[in-house]
Amino acid sequence: MTKKLAEVLILLFKTQIDEEKKHAAKETFDELENLWDSYNVKKVNLDSTLEKLINQFFDSNKFSMASILIDKLDSRDLKQRLAKTSDDLEDKYKALIKKEVEDNINKDEIRDM
Repeated sequence: MTKKLAEVLILLFKTQIDEEKKHAAKETFDELENLWDSYNVKKVNLDSTLEKLINQFFDSNKFSMASILIDKLDSRDLKQRLAKTSDDLEDKYKALIKKEVEDNINKDEIRDM
């Protein structure tokens, strides 16, 4: 019974990612992990699917959520590659936000003159 439930959750997880329902997919993955930890159900390697989900979080600048998922990957190489990508993207995002703030401050100063 639990094996069948795991299969259904995996199918749901993949469908949610295909439909870009990233938060629902994250919750489904959490349920899968609970099932694997609580019952004698063999864990399935979902790294390729998790990578898609992580990239969706990158696309929406949700780096903390991506980091949580990166830690759950089985492949060490993939973990390292995605962690570096996350760091690079987060640095670029922070620089962009900083520039936007500076531009807005400069606009306010010019307007106040």
